[in-house]
Amino acid sequence: MGRTLTEIKSDPAEIPHFAEAVSDFLVKMLGPSLCSGHWCICTSPKRRHKEKNFASLICEEIHKRLNIPFYEDVAFCHSRQRINAVFTLNVLPNEPNVIVFDDFVTTGSTLKGMNELLRPLGKTLLFMAGINNKL
Repeated sequence: MGRTLTEIKSDPAEIPHFAEAVSDFLVKMLGPSLCSGHWCICTSPKRRHKEKNFASLICEEIHKRLNIPFYEDVAFCHSRQRINAVFTLNVLPNEPNVIVFDDFVTTGSTLKGMNELLRPLGKTLLFMAGINNKL
């Protein structure tokens, strides 16, 4: 039997594993355009774990590996609800292309919310998920 999500997210040894896999995928998919200065990475809004946030720690590592800007708090969520959450903009990335990393996707509602927030502001989005419980 595998590890629980709580066990994975509380284990700092998992951070490099996720960061390496995502970084390798991004390099393969985006190639030279990744190094052009037109890409950045951000996390989905923090709701439950504001300190030592698993997604933020992974993104920090991706930022170091790929040398792309990391914006930790692009958006805020003012409630802890997962479905139909409303996000407000905190920081608009300078780069036109934004990789939105979410450590765990349950319904896709968070990714939808980030899309609704950033796309009207002219951003092209690429969504990456660490763990997806949808089959």
